[in-house]
Amino acid sequence: MEKITKKPRAAKRKTGIRYKITLFICLAALAIAFIGISSGYFLGYNLLSSTIGKYNKLIAQNLAVSVSELLEQNIRNIFVYVTEPVHREAILASEAKYKDKDRAEIETYFLQMDKQWVEAKPNSPLVTEYMRGKSAERLEKYTLLHKTIAEIFTTDKFGGLSAASSKTSDFYQADEEWWQKAYNSGKGAVYIGDIEYDESSEKTALPVAVPIRDEKGEVVGVCKAVLDVGVLFESLKNFKMGKTGHTVLADNNGFIIFHRGITPLSERFCGEKEFKSLVNNPKKWTILKNPHGHKKDEFISFAAVEHPLLAEKGINWWTFLDEEAQEVFLPVKILFVQMIGVVGTLIIILLPVAFIFSGILVKPIMKLYEVAECVGRGDLDYRIDLKTGDEIESLAIAFNKMTENLKRTVVSRDSLSEEVAERRKVEQNLSQALKKAVRSREIMTSMLDDNNRVREELESKLQELKKTQSMLVQSEKLASLGKLVADMAHEVNNPLMIISGNAQLSLLDESINGEVKNNLNIIHEECNRAKSIIQRLLMFSRPSKGEQKALDVNKSIESVAKLLEHQFSLGNVKIDIQFAEGLPFVVADEKQFQEVIMNLVNNARDAMPQGGNIVINTSLEGEYVKIEIKDSGSGMDDKTLAKIFEPFFTTKEKGTGLGLAVCYGIIKACKGRIEFKSQPQKGTTAHIWLPIKAEEK
Repeated sequence: MEKITKKPRAAKRKTGIRYKITLFICLAALAIAFIGISSGYFLGYNLLSSTIGKYNKLIAQNLAVSVSELLEQNIRNIFVYVTEPVHREAILASEAKYKDKDRAEIETYFLQMDKQWVEAKPNSPLVTEYMRGKSAERLEKYTLLHKTIAEIFTTDKFGGLSAASSKTSDFYQADEEWWQKAYNSGKGAVYIGDIEYDESSEKTALPVAVPIRDEKGEVVGVCKAVLDVGVLFESLKNFKMGKTGHTVLADNNGFIIFHRGITPLSERFCGEKEFKSLVNNPKKWTILKNPHGHKKDEFISFAAVEHPLLAEKGINWWTFLDEEAQEVFLPVKILFVQMIGVVGTLIIILLPVAFIFSGILVKPIMKLYEVAECVGRGDLDYRIDLKTGDEIESLAIAFNKMTENLKRTVVSRDSLSEEVAERRKVEQNLSQALKKAVRSREIMTSMLDDNNRVREELESKLQELKKTQSMLVQSEKLASLGKLVADMAHEVNNPLMIISGNAQLSLLDESINGEVKNNLNIIHEECNRAKSIIQRLLMFSRPSKGEQKALDVNKSIESVAKLLEHQFSLGNVKIDIQFAEGLPFVVADEKQFQEVIMNLVNNARDAMPQGGNIVINTSLEGEYVKIEIKDSGSGMDDKTLAKIFEPFFTTKEKGTGLGLAVCYGIIKACKGRIEFKSQPQKGTTAHIWLPIKAEEK
């Protein structure tokens, strides 16, 4: 194959690909290293934390056992001290002073001694009497031999002082809790109190009291020892772990009992809530943020001090192994830094290796690029020969086949130009045909719109025609019925007048008894009732236009509402008026119009026997004033709604069935119309349209 001169463009691409591959390899290595180091650090941190936490917890438990044994040893020592006969002798000598006195005299004696004791100076005869005997000397010797004991003294079974190593704060001790618990009504018991400041010894101390028994085992007195906390737990000061590890003893409230350099009970180990959460931690180890004045986080392991006397008193002590977290996790940090150094070294070695490898990978690709440049310039005789044994070799074979196919399928420039011109002509014809199709579609769409509009208008006219036809049928029915009713009314009215007149004449006869007179009154009243019905029939058959004149609809309706408002309120029915302002006048007889409104409102009230709301609206609708009367009553079904204007049709028990028929006649006489809309259980709405007065149109 002919040697191809490399172009500057090709060299630029080669350098770019090599750098990209090198960068990719390095980034991949960095990502893997980052994941590995992070996972290793996290797992190592957790493993070290768990291992050291469990190990330190065991140490804290051992320290708690040591504290418990230390306390037990001091209690045993006190028991040994009080078994010496010299103390019992001192107690018997003390009791001899008030042996022959009764209880009241003994109490008086103790009150006097208490007062004298408090006022007495340490070198006074009263005080030295109890500090210079054999028992007192032995007690003082205990305090010198055992620095733990800050103060020790004994009392008799009445609570009076018998001997002391130093002056106590009080002479009489039987009123103190420690004495009562230790004496235990003569049964005797060991007492341990809360750590507190002792005024006599001026030490923060732990009070311990034990019973003193004679040879028969009977309790003859009580011994109290005040243990100096600073000396008692001094052995904890010598415990160290690493550079920063030390031990802390705290009570259940979180106050420090013992800590190197801290006064007992002067500081908290940590916050109150934080301490409660800490001691309830089931792992018994954790990391605290800046506890008891430390500026750094501390790795804490702890255990409870278990001693039966402390548990009986409800006292809880905790031993804490306190070590800086930075020191605990220092091995992990060192390992992390070393791993970073190893990764950095590997990256430095990987960079040249990756660059060399990328050059080997890019070389056949660049050959393909150079041949593609030649083919792109129109030279289809070039071939590429690569023997890489991978996908690049397959790509070179495919490239050679593509060059051969291109060489066989090349056409002349003229034939291509003719084909392009022919295609443009076809595209123009298609464009014109498409424009015609779009125009036809627009015309058809317009025709469909016109057809829909015509259909809607026809449907509207058909509905109006049906309504008009229904009104004509109703008018014809009413006219025929009205003529028949008028004839019947004239025929019935004359006999009724005769019957009524005769009944009135008969009532003037004083000889008629009470029962007959009562019957005549009934005849007269029923004749008047029948006369009223006949008047309604005549009004229905020949509705009069009355005195039609300009009428203010709002004002007329308001008069009816005020008239009925009180009566309706008794039945829990409320009339709500919502008038449109500035309505034009209509032409109607005011009395007849008010009769229509009153009839419709009464019907609405009758439809609401339990009470409800009646809403009366007025509005302007075209050339008509519209009145709406809406109730919240029981409503009507479609069958009932179709018959409401028929004479003598009623749903009331005592109704005549003429009210709505008369209303229909009055509204029709005013050239208006009336309609009802109703649904069962959803109320009824009456709609009235009255034409506007001609001068106001």
